[in-house]
Amino acid sequence: MPARNVTKSIALPRRLDQLLARKVASGKYRSESEVIQAGLRLLDSHEREALEIGADIDRGWSDSEDRLVLDGPGVFEDIRAVSRAKRGARRRK
Repeated sequence: MPARNVTKSIALPRRLDQLLARKVASGKYRSESEVIQAGLRLLDSHEREALEIGADIDRGWSDSEDRLVLDGPGVFEDIRAVSRAKRGARRRK
């Protein structure tokens, strides 16, 4: 069974009303309703992504407190030390 549309009445500041009219006039959208629907889908997606990023930050913070993360400068220094050792070994041959 297809979803039924619900009619709403909303108040918009003049700037947003003009933006809405420009979007419809561009031809990309057939109606103001399509513009509003696209905007709400984008807002929903943005909010879900923000929640995911927040969860990633929380996980990273927890991992750092549990010392499960690597120290970036320390890792690069280890790589440089291995590289120096390999170069030194080749020179001695």
